[in-house]
Amino acid sequence: MTDVELTGPARLPNPLTGEVLEVDLATNAGRAELRDWLGDLKRQIDATLADLDLELVAELDRDNVRSGTFGGWHVETEAALATVWDVPRLGLALEALVAAGKLTRGAAEAALEPQPPPAPKARARELAKLLGHVDPDVVDAVEACRHAEPRARRRVTVKRAASSP
Repeated sequence: MTDVELTGPARLPNPLTGEVLEVDLATNAGRAELRDWLGDLKRQIDATLADLDLELVAELDRDNVRSGTFGGWHVETEAALATVWDVPRLGLALEALVAAGKLTRGAAEAALEPQPPPAPKARARELAKLLGHVDPDVVDAVEACRHAEPRARRRVTVKRAASSP
């Protein structure tokens, strides 16, 4: 499970600062101290990862791409903006399009995923199809129900790039 012996004196280095924690793991007080120290270390590592993610994303954004390979590492991120649907407004718009004979009931129902109350969930794939509909009234009605919001934090994935033969 771990390389740290949890029953006696221990000297543990912080990989970020080089600080060494000396603690006696034979007591609950020592174990609690180690637990607190490891929690702090985890928060420091998480903060460092968040900073690295921001730098990686900034580089991808400058190239206007969502993925790239850098020295043997493949990096991917999400778009900076997330599409947010006004689901109640969308429901009304889809209902009006059905009433006007511009959409079938099935097409309107496919665009919204039933959820427990209070409201259904927008189905992005079906809505993307409606945004490409031949009837501009359908496109305009659906388009009016969405807007973009910046993501609070963008997910970043880093993997070793596949080596070329």
